[in-house]
Amino acid sequence: MSRALGAWPPRFFALVLATCVFVPKPAHGESQTPTQQSPKQAPLVLSVVRGEAAADCPDADTLSSSVNARLGSAFVVAGSAMHPGEGFRVTIDKTGNQYTAVVEGVGSHAGRRVLSDDGPSCEGLASALAVTLAIALSPIRTPPPPSPTAPPAGPRKEEKKPVEVSAPTPAHSGTARIEVAGGATVAVPRPGAAATVLGQVHWVRDRWSAGAGGFWVPPQTVDWVPGRVHVSLSAGFVTACFSPWQGHAVDVRFCLQPTIGALQGRGEGYSPDREATRPWLAMGAGALAGGALMGPLRWQAHLVGMWVAREERFTIDDRGTAYSTPRVGALVALGVSYSIF
Repeated sequence: MSRALGAWPPRFFALVLATCVFVPKPAHGESQTPTQQSPKQAPLVLSVVRGEAAADCPDADTLSSSVNARLGSAFVVAGSAMHPGEGFRVTIDKTGNQYTAVVEGVGSHAGRRVLSDDGPSCEGLASALAVTLAIALSPIRTPPPPSPTAPPAGPRKEEKKPVEVSAPTPAHSGTARIEVAGGATVAVPRPGAAATVLGQVHWVRDRWSAGAGGFWVPPQTVDWVPGRVHVSLSAGFVTACFSPWQGHAVDVRFCLQPTIGALQGRGEGYSPDREATRPWLAMGAGALAGGALMGPLRWQAHLVGMWVAREERFTIDDRGTAYSTPRVGALVALGVSYSIF
């Protein structure tokens, strides 16, 4: 829900209107016309419990101030999560890219409602919570006393309706992303820089993520009189990543990336010309960064250092070693990913 305030989608208004579950029924003969709060009516208590991943969401003081500002009076006060008293208890958490808030009425305001929002920050959910609670509290403003000349209203039988309780939103099991990127390798598979293309599938759940993919370095030419040697690399890898920070616009993860590939060499201009394929093993470590673009699209950036397990050499008969692989290299890439679910 990373959008400007005032441009809420239809599902937002559906969630807000559903808060009628919290509205208490008027007593016999009372009107539901909203007016100012009675001086004798004590404010309701609002408590907020936030999960570690939802630290950017409002606490009880901030949410109470926002609700009271919309109502124009102090209808709620911040309270303890352990002893919430008469009022409402809000539990906020974040799983993957989804913020979820469970609003529970306490005492005579018993009821339950779940709000959720996908977005890079808690701003959208915080605004929805304030509007939701303000609408739920509006009907409990005490009406003015009846006019002395008005005849007393007779008792009426009130039909009790069952309280609607919505099922909680299922826990988010994670997000799968498909990524395509382009970049360069340094000293992989030969000294100097070379273009590369990369693709992978990445699974993200809270702070942890894992993926599998591969990259390809097109043929590079090494001149070795009287001919030349063409070298290319095709490699696959797996990644295991951890993010020490949560709730930021840019998601930074530190990763380990073991890699295995096939190093191909082909001689040209020699007699005879030969081809050879050798295994290429490396352990990589680095950082993966990303952020939202629009909808399910995200930008992704890779910076990986590589330690090559074994040096490989390509030799030409009677002319010595034409090429050997460096033991240390790096990969830098920038691309886009698409969230499947």
